[in-house]
Formats: sequence, structure tokens, C-alpha cells
Amino acid sequence: MAYPQPRRSDTEAVQITVDWDLAFSQPATNKALSYWRSLCGAREMPERSELRPQAMRAFLTYVNLVDVVAGPVSGSFEYRVSLQGQHARDLHGHVARRKLVEALPRQAEQRWRYCFETVRQAARPARFRSLINGKQWLEGELLVAPLGNEKTGVESLFCVLVSWRADGTVA
Repeated sequence: MAYPQPRRSDTEAVQITVDWDLAFSQPATNKALSYWRSLCGAREMPERSELRPQAMRAFLTYVNLVDVVAGPVSGSFEYRVSLQGQHARDLHGHVARRKLVEALPRQAEQRWRYCFETVRQAARPARFRSLINGKQWLEGELLVAPLGNEKTGVESLFCVLVSWRADGTVA
């Protein structure tokens, strides 16, 4: 089945790989995906209120929650980081409680928006892999999984970001 792909920005300098098979290479992203799936049960996605920090203890430093907010134009969406894990904060600085467009440089905002839009439109989890901030020495793997319900659709995104250096050590 083909899933919707948002239009890539013409300013995107570094390729983002989308993997619908969810072939994660890092322990934290694998654990996060297992946790998300355990919350789903027979549903397409769990609700945000079901997340429990205690259950995410093994990967909590990598967890970020992103709210999907109606945009200024009908049918458009904005994304606001409501919870930022320490790992993402170390990489990108403090972006919590702000919309992406307010918190990140244009190119970075467009790259993150691409990932979030891809998952919001498909209403299913995806694995993204790319260089981090264009740093040739730092790669990253990102789980973006929808949170919401069948009635309201995707309301939030469960994002787990792990990055590592060229030598394989987690950054």
C-alpha cells in the first residue's frame, strides 16, 4: 500500500530516509516502538493520556511529544513540541512549548515538518534516518508514531530520537 508523502522542501540539503517497515537499529527506538505497539492493542493508535513515564524509563531521555495544532489556513497544521527529551535538547537546544516555526531555523523546521506531516497523513508510525543538523559526523534515527483516536484522528506525535557518531557511540 502506498502512503502519502508530503512535498519535500526545495531547501532540504540532507536526505531523509523514510522506512515504513520500522527496521530500527538502536535499542531505544526499538523499545519505544514495542511500547507504542503495546498501547495500541487492536486500535490504530493509542491516546496520549495512556503514555506513562515509568513504562518508558529505559528510553525516556529520547522521548519527545509533539502536539498537532490547527494552522492559520483551513486544513493546515502546525506542530508544537510539548515535551522535549534531554537528548533532543542537547542536539537542538530548547524548543519545548513553542511551535516549530518559532523554535527552529527554516531548513530545520521544514525537515521536522516533513517527518511529522508524513506520519500525520498516514496515521501510522514511521522510521526516519538522516544526518543530524547536516553534521556529517552525526547520524540519527527517529520514530514518529501517532497518538489520538479514530474519532479525532492524530492529535499528538510520539517521537523518539537517537543519534550516534560515526564510530557508533550514541551521541
